[in-house]
Amino acid sequence: MLRRLISPAVLAVLCPVIASAANSQWVGSSGSEWDAAQNWSRGEVPSSGLSRDTAILASGDVVAVSSNVAMTPQSVDIIMRTNAVLTVSADFANIGNFNFGQQGGGVNLLHDSGTLVSTGNFEIGKGTHSRSNYLMESGAILENSQKITVYSQGILSLEEGAFVLAEDLEVKSSGTIQFNVGESNTGLIDVDGALTIAPDAKLILDFSNYRGGGGLFNIIDYNSITSELLDTNFLTVGMEAGANVFQAESNGSVNQVSVDYIPESRPFENLWFSLSPNTGNGAEDVALNSGRYIETVNAPGIERISYNDGNGIIYETRWSGNDYNGDDVRDVVTVRFRVDAYNGSGFAYSSVPGQSEVTTLGGVATVSTSGNKWGVVGGQRNEEVNIGQTLKFTYLDATVDTPGLEVDFLGFREATLSRFSGKEHKHIIGVGSGLNSGVFTNTNAGNNRFSLDGASEVYFTGAGSLPNNNGAFWGWSVGKIGLELKVKDLSQSNFAQNISDYSDIPAGPSYLDPYPAETDSNNYPEFSWDTVPRWLAVRNTREIPDDQVDDIADNYQIVMLEKSNAQGAAYQDLGTARIAKRLKDRSPNIFNTFYRNTVIHYPGNTFDSLFEEELDDWARSRTVGGERIYLDRNGRDITTKADGSLSERYTYNAENAGLRDWWVNAAVSIFGNAHNDKNGNTIIGADVIDAIFLDRISEGDQPLVDENGNPASGYVQMIQELRDRVNSQYGDKLIVGNTLRSENNNGDREMMRLMEGSYLERWTFENKNSTPKQNRGESVINTIRLMREALSLGKIIMLQSGPISFIETGDNLADSSSSADEYASKVDFALGVFLIVAEEYAYFSYQDSVNAGKSAGVDTPRWMWDSSNIPVLQRPLGQPLGDPQQVGYVYVRSFENADVWINVDTRESNVLWKTSIGVSGSQGSGQAETNKNYDLTGKGKVLGTSDRFHFMSKPLLSDGEIVLRVDSISAGSGKGLGGVMFRKDLSANAPFVGIVVNQSGDTSMNYRTSASDRVLVRGTKTVGGSNPKWIKLVRSGDSYTAYVSVDKSSWTYVYNTSADLGLTPDVGIFTVPQGPGDSQAMVGDLEIR
Repeated sequence: MLRRLISPAVLAVLCPVIASAANSQWVGSSGSEWDAAQNWSRGEVPSSGLSRDTAILASGDVVAVSSNVAMTPQSVDIIMRTNAVLTVSADFANIGNFNFGQQGGGVNLLHDSGTLVSTGNFEIGKGTHSRSNYLMESGAILENSQKITVYSQGILSLEEGAFVLAEDLEVKSSGTIQFNVGESNTGLIDVDGALTIAPDAKLILDFSNYRGGGGLFNIIDYNSITSELLDTNFLTVGMEAGANVFQAESNGSVNQVSVDYIPESRPFENLWFSLSPNTGNGAEDVALNSGRYIETVNAPGIERISYNDGNGIIYETRWSGNDYNGDDVRDVVTVRFRVDAYNGSGFAYSSVPGQSEVTTLGGVATVSTSGNKWGVVGGQRNEEVNIGQTLKFTYLDATVDTPGLEVDFLGFREATLSRFSGKEHKHIIGVGSGLNSGVFTNTNAGNNRFSLDGASEVYFTGAGSLPNNNGAFWGWSVGKIGLELKVKDLSQSNFAQNISDYSDIPAGPSYLDPYPAETDSNNYPEFSWDTVPRWLAVRNTREIPDDQVDDIADNYQIVMLEKSNAQGAAYQDLGTARIAKRLKDRSPNIFNTFYRNTVIHYPGNTFDSLFEEELDDWARSRTVGGERIYLDRNGRDITTKADGSLSERYTYNAENAGLRDWWVNAAVSIFGNAHNDKNGNTIIGADVIDAIFLDRISEGDQPLVDENGNPASGYVQMIQELRDRVNSQYGDKLIVGNTLRSENNNGDREMMRLMEGSYLERWTFENKNSTPKQNRGESVINTIRLMREALSLGKIIMLQSGPISFIETGDNLADSSSSADEYASKVDFALGVFLIVAEEYAYFSYQDSVNAGKSAGVDTPRWMWDSSNIPVLQRPLGQPLGDPQQVGYVYVRSFENADVWINVDTRESNVLWKTSIGVSGSQGSGQAETNKNYDLTGKGKVLGTSDRFHFMSKPLLSDGEIVLRVDSISAGSGKGLGGVMFRKDLSANAPFVGIVVNQSGDTSMNYRTSASDRVLVRGTKTVGGSNPKWIKLVRSGDSYTAYVSVDKSSWTYVYNTSADLGLTPDVGIFTVPQGPGDSQAMVGDLEIR
């Protein structure tokens, strides 16, 4: 069971000195048992005689009470010093005063069973150093006949089933009692006398492990109370929703402190199942991922059965762990699927995606579950899947037993294949033609997990294997199959998901509570909605020319001055200060950041010589046979190449305090040092550098402190020390890191506690640690949520992208460009993702390189690192008109001057820019819906020598086409037009070519071939009666051809004309009336390609 301790604590226990006491020191000569006489300095167990003893557990002592101990009443007081540990697993009776935490720190008292009886004062955390924790697990009982006091450094923690009986209980200022709620309830404290709770004491309820519905949790019974309970006394964590807290009277004179847990009304929940053939023989045979937690077959609420049906097997899995509708009754979700086998399948294998086929399944065979894996009985290797054998998985049904709820089957998600021996096990997924194939050898390499397309039937056909080293051929088998369900409440269709709720992605269980909000933005970068807010990463070993400095200062609000930025100077940090000064001189409000890597040592700075002197201790390394071998960022050996250079760079040993001190000093030196420009003028770093940028941030997947309240690692301590130094010496400076990553557990969000913002790269990479493996669409969904959460908490977001991102070499959609136009044409998807999340202090970058200098001796083309000349990034944007809307993988959002529709799974995108052509005021409106429909309104005209209308468009930087379905058109005059258009520019008299549909379904081509010419109408067609109609306009050089269709399959030619509309005409959609009033057009299925 997951156990959470508040502010993870170390515990020190010290009893007041009693003059008549005889001290008995723990020596531990014979193990760790309390009741072994030889473990004590006096050769007898404390309280075995008539004198009153003081039992002393010194630093590092580990003592266990595992059998019943009954001492003479009030005969033993206990002292526990720093780092002592006492574990009570049996009855431990007649202790006198039990005070711990009075001095020192680092003491734990774990009470996992049995009854501990104290007849004196029981004091927790009285000291002023580290926190002290008394943790009571289920079945543990504490009885105290005097008074229990929890001091400022004390924590009393109760698991479900723990019980405390006290005469009096006082929780002093900053003291804490924590109730760790279990699957159905929590521990209880019964106070026979007085309860006293200080105003700033805490009663904490942790619902992380709770699996029930709403309910009233009684946590303390008391006879009288000496202080008023305040809302601020209560803190609830780990919940699915908020909890109301109140003091209630019941049972006459008995008072209770209770918490009313009211679950969030959730209209949906995703459930991912990972299933093996066995029906519950092992904990891993069933894994259930609810997006909040992962359960196995041992968890309450999971049941699984299977039964034979002919030669196949049917599996039924039930889950009754959730109360969806809050009626305190757990709802039962059931899913069934079957497995069948075939022998003699006909197939053609190809390693090229989409080129394999399975033509016939062959004869029915018997399914094998030998070794807890699915295979086929018979064949070359019996009970495996051999060449020409097929396994078929078929979804049958899914139900929920509660009226008003429904279960959607979202498909089979993932399969894990297994092998006993052999190599290159080939398989084909699916049946028919155009299929994908796969191959794996080593099941430990992670390449045996194959994503499925969410189908309700999945086929796996063996396509051959290579023999093992002994020449024997082996087959393979299916070890696990993964499927996804969604439980939803049919009465709640308009549900706004909490921005910090990650439960609809497979990696959800790894996500911790949100980090604190940033409240001070006084030193943040400049921000405006005038155009797309942008940032730039740039480096150059040579001095950047003045014209480039001007363009950077004019177009970007943030500049991350990358490593290798000598700018012609002798050192990188000096060059960084020089270019920062030039940028500030050109634009005083520009926000410059200084690059530091947290893992890899990049040399070339003025402060690097000390690292090189201390290399043996400060660089990560290992020793083999007396030889020191340095390690790279992946823990592999760094070797020396033939030319004498190293295979990789050195990495930092952050566990070394000296390294940490040097690294922090090096980072802040950019602020404190005085630098010189090339003319000898002094540059004060703090005047030109606004923030430190930290690269390769890691370890944000877990809490930053361990259960003793210390930094979780030397690495975390190093970043914390930098945070502290910046705060204390340079309070107006910020820290921004390469922090948030969807591919890592928790998105590495914990590190956001230590910095004001995050850069994001690799944001389409999948989290391969989740069950099932996160797919690429879910990765982008998760990235969007990470950015939106950060912005909602007042952080800075810097989204890095390229076509699709130049750093995403592992992504098969990553692309490079051969020209500026090709590069600019690919901006839409990344820009669309950014606009979906954009809020104040969000900034966008689109680059194919960060190198503004030479690469392999050749100057890097300007367009690869500077996106200043991409047309859409210069267009007016305006403020967002609301929050983004999401349905599945599709998002939409509208701005004053732009409209966004994106599908993050297919990576389709339509970012259209709104322009009122011919007038300064609005001429209409238009907004995308998640189903790819647009509701357009318009007034004005596209007629004569000058136009006046509302146009939603984007530049098209090459030949291409636009396709649109026109569903209906209505107008105040009774007549209106809806259509598509290529237009040379956005002036009123610009040349254009368009195809329009009227309210009756008639189509025609309208065009103006020269500026200020009259509009011509040609090729009027009536095809197929009334709307809907699909229209298509194709550009090939200066030739434009229009088509119409009633089914988007068979196209009818309308007209062709030639017009010089320039190299990058705008292409888009519009509606106008053919008379007075407005026109409204319902259109959809927009494609611009």
